[in-house]
Amino acid sequence: MERKQAAPQCFLFDHGEFYGQEVLHGLIFVSERQSAELELLRAVRPGDLLLHCSPRGISAVGRALSPARCVPVPYWRRRAFRPGERGYAVASEFCLLPAPVAVSKPENACLSLLEGEAAERLLRQISELLPELSGAGWFAPADQIPQK
Repeated sequence: MERKQAAPQCFLFDHGEFYGQEVLHGLIFVSERQSAELELLRAVRPGDLLLHCSPRGISAVGRALSPARCVPVPYWRRRAFRPGERGYAVASEFCLLPAPVAVSKPENACLSLLEGEAAERLLRQISELLPELSGAGWFAPADQIPQK
């Protein structure tokens, strides 16, 4: 998935039970076995927005600090992997939201690209909860959000 535009893209990442560990360690992780998610993770570029989902909804917003890199499986996920298996991770800085933002998560996918009205709506809700992020230039103007 090659990128042409310079505006940051917005990705929704559902950490499931690993939300606390992955936000604490500032990363999103995808197994080599998750082919669709791995393709999307490889499209993440530094500066892209990452909406971190806990079981309660979007609980943190972050910016990618690195492109996807091949890494060993993090220790908190090892019980679900075979010895020597690897995955890919993107480093992220993040800000916890004061309250989770409800979102309908795609079924059977931990990573998805948000575009158009869906991205605009969520970013507007998040910027109301954390206006300091808007002032710091975290969010692209609505006319720069890629449309479907």
